[in-house]
Amino acid sequence: MHSDMSYPYITYTYTCKGETFDVPEVVPFRLTQNMVHAMGVAGYEGIFRRSCEATMKVMRQQCEPLLCVLKTFIHDPLVEWGKVKGRTASSEATNEKAIKIVKDMEDRLQGKYKSRGLPLSVEGQVHTLIKDATDIDNLSRMYIGWAPYL
Repeated sequence: MHSDMSYPYITYTYTCKGETFDVPEVVPFRLTQNMVHAMGVAGYEGIFRRSCEATMKVMRQQCEPLLCVLKTFIHDPLVEWGKVKGRTASSEATNEKAIKIVKDMEDRLQGKYKSRGLPLSVEGQVHTLIKDATDIDNLSRMYIGWAPYL
């Protein structure tokens, strides 16, 4: 699992940033066939899945400290939460967006993924994330400029 200082847990893409790009990200993290093959015989079913589950369990147990850190970014004037056609959005709109993003992170830490109803178990959430990350249809819709061969 990857941790980004802007947002912890499975890249900033998993939260919201990637969904706001000109070409939105459709995968929670990039788990291409090359990545899976590099994991060896077990692929993502081995140590990768167990590591993801262990990380998610710890993150759920330590949800409050994580959210406390995230909530400080709401009031940080240096964090850019949004832009409106080339100019900075108003502080009220930006603050509302920041609050929405932190609420979304809280929901995801509780197992609510893409508004799919009831919260998922740790194993269910990891399974769903891996399934979305390896889905050929999702990977085929990724931004062409990504250049995975680099």
